[in-house]
Amino acid sequence: MAGIVQMGGNLAVQVIQAIVLGICLSAFGESVSLSQLILVNTFVSLFAGSMPVPGGAGVAEAGFADGCRRWGSPVRSPSVW
Repeated sequence: MAGIVQMGGNLAVQVIQAIVLGICLSAFGESVSLSQLILVNTFVSLFAGSMPVPGGAGVAEAGFADGCRRWGSPVRSPSVW
């Protein structure tokens, strides 16, 4: 029973993080489907967790940018005004 609850919680976290990523993209006028965002989030989480970097800092951000770019959302350079 505990394993089922754990898997359900992990699924919920992946979906919520994908929704938040989608909201962030829509704030910049871009859109990627929820299923694609779930795939990007899952693969980035697995990849960042395997890197020997404290907290996966930088690895996850690069993975999210690359994953969204591959699904059609253009990655723009951040601009400072």
